[in-house]
Amino acid sequence: MESKKISKVVEITSEAIKKKFQNAEPEKAIFELTWNGLDAGANLIEINIERNDLDGLELITIFDNGSGIDFSNDNNGFFKFDVSNKKNMIDAHGKDGIGRFSFHRLCHDATWFTKTLSGNFKLPLNESSMQNLNIEPVNMEKLPKDFKNHTTGTLVELKNFSGKKTFPNNEVLRDKLSVEFGWLIAFKPDIKIRLNDIAINIPNKEEIKSLIEIDGFKFDYSIFRWFEKPTSEQSYLYFINEKNQLCDKELSKFNKKPPFYASVIIKSINNNIFDNEFGELEGNEGKIIEIKEIVNTHLKEVYENFLRVSADNLINDFDEKGYFNYFHDHDKDYENWRINATKQIVKEICLKDPFFLKNLKEKPTKILIRLIDRLLISNENDALFEVLNEVLELDENSLNSFSKLLQRTKLENIVKTIEVISQRLEVIRKLKILMREKYKNILETPDLQSIIESNTWLFGDQYAVLGQEED
Repeated sequence: MESKKISKVVEITSEAIKKKFQNAEPEKAIFELTWNGLDAGANLIEINIERNDLDGLELITIFDNGSGIDFSNDNNGFFKFDVSNKKNMIDAHGKDGIGRFSFHRLCHDATWFTKTLSGNFKLPLNESSMQNLNIEPVNMEKLPKDFKNHTTGTLVELKNFSGKKTFPNNEVLRDKLSVEFGWLIAFKPDIKIRLNDIAINIPNKEEIKSLIEIDGFKFDYSIFRWFEKPTSEQSYLYFINEKNQLCDKELSKFNKKPPFYASVIIKSINNNIFDNEFGELEGNEGKIIEIKEIVNTHLKEVYENFLRVSADNLINDFDEKGYFNYFHDHDKDYENWRINATKQIVKEICLKDPFFLKNLKEKPTKILIRLIDRLLISNENDALFEVLNEVLELDENSLNSFSKLLQRTKLENIVKTIEVISQRLEVIRKLKILMREKYKNILETPDLQSIIESNTWLFGDQYAVLGQEED
């Protein structure tokens, strides 16, 4: 069938499109175009980057061997913005209908070449007029050489780079691609993504495999605990049939438990439990519920073990930094008991809230650890809480003044100074009572002399020596 030139206008302006991506990093364009290929059924993505002698970008191409873009179909999602034909596809990424326009964060010009069963097309776009789609038919011989061994596919060329933001080098970009797509490669190993002919690998992970058998039906599952948070996917349970097709997915119960990131792939073995009408085949609902319970129980064990290991690592880190070296006693057994008791409380805090201590700076962490120790052994906790409460009641100016004092001297010295001042004020108060209310009964030698000799500061420090000499 002969292809004809097609002109379409997306009902939105370029400026409105750009607002959707105003906070996106430039490599986001590479991710979105890669996802478009994967959503089109591709199992091969070839990303090639050409740089000049100054390491500046000259050309980026993203090729996929998916089904291509059928521009002859008026219902094609490419003609819409913020609307996608993929919304009901459980394994699709690009469900918002905007990803293809993200190229403007990286360059001024993008050109799509696509090969479909309905024909071959070319679509050039400039970032200043992304709403105008002028699609041209292309003869087979004029398609880029990447299509040579593929029946269908799409290639996007990116040119005239803006340089508004720094684009990562290939090594860094490869790591970012691994975090973005590694989870997908883990459960679809037939997918190959390459950057300049080097394969993108699955990121660092802990993998735990197990087998379930229910009423003679077998399922195996793998728990992938990612060391770094995947940028494009939350923590899901994926249900895969024996043809390696995704039948369903649901959010894990541990989806919002940072820094714990886990994906679980559950695969049926020689049975149709996970086939198209997921969970609706007669008698399957109970089996699927039981599978979820078994997997979630195992996932809980993995999570709790992760917390214990993380807490131990954090305490070891604090130990190496000397956070527990605040107490020394001639009785080493007592010293070790106090330190170990404090470490146990710190560990319990970490198990309840993994981020609490990890995100604190050094000084507040040390203070908190010493406070925990003090509360464990002190018989004067009421007095301690009274002091803390008074500090918390200070307004901002008073708190800043107190902080500046602590930068110049120890709190112990401040307390001693306050005690001296308090004692002197008490002496003055008592003298006032004697001289104003009981002056008729006061005698110099038996009454006043002892008070004055004990408080010569009333007349100045020079009188202290004189008083002692006359004595």
